[in-house]
Amino acid sequence: MRNFKNYVYGKYKFNSMEDYILSRDLYSEGMALKYDSFLNNDTNFWIKKIEGFKRNETNLIIEELNIESTIYEYDEIDSLVLGEIDSGKLKFKKLKNNMLKYIEEDSEELLAQFDTLFKNRLRNYIKLKVITIFE
Repeated sequence: MRNFKNYVYGKYKFNSMEDYILSRDLYSEGMALKYDSFLNNDTNFWIKKIEGFKRNETNLIIEELNIESTIYEYDEIDSLVLGEIDSGKLKFKKLKNNMLKYIEEDSEELLAQFDTLFKNRLRNYIKLKVITIFE
């Protein structure tokens, strides 16, 4: 796990994809709970896209160890969020503000729906092992 954490910080390169995937999976265990903790404590945490998946027009294909790849069908919202994260690591609040520019109306109800949708999408990406988070 230490190697994966060092990879996230840009200080380590894996020798094989199998080593990477195993480290990614171990490091990602419990990450959704950490995410919930960050949200509950209003922590402005880092988000970083990690390797191990491919993207085509409609799907994310996440490489797995010893089983078939996970396929996640994504939509325009996913495309926008992942496009923002493609630029490297990004703070949660900055990403959220960047995404708000795509909202055409700013009613309280619409903003609340967006907030829930946005947070749930990030949780999905964490569970799918497409992004990681850290302080």
